[in-house]
Amino acid sequence: MHDPKDEHMNALKRIIRYVKGTLHLGLHLYPSSVADPVSYIDADWGGCPDTRRSTSG
Repeated sequence: MHDPKDEHMNALKRIIRYVKGTLHLGLHLYPSSVADPVSYIDADWGGCPDTRRSTSG
């Protein structure tokens, strides 16, 4: 970032505290008969046909 503000530093510190506090958590993957992962995404990467930018927030 070319012009970081205090709020950016505060956000970074919050992220670091979150990661530090959740090191014991993890994602455990086990072999199973399901071969295709499923994902859900809440994004509108093309709501505006002119700019291809999100229009949903």
